Amino acid sequence: MPASRRDTWASLRGAGFRMPAEWEPHAATWLAWPPKPSDFPGKLPAVPWGFCEMARGLPAGRAI
Repeated sequence: MPASRRDTWASLRGAGFRMPAEWEPHAATWLAWPPKPSDFPGKLPAVPWGFCEMARGLPAGRAI
């Protein structure tokens, strides 16, 4: 991990922020569109379907 990223995480932790485990109780689910098409070489056409399936798998009534 680059030093700048480590500094950012250290700063966030120092301010009281943390990334909770996926099984911890939470008020909402954060979904974000994949930022770089290059992360999916040869598979980009399937990304929208997979993203929708992931969202569809969330419990009904879950805040997103």
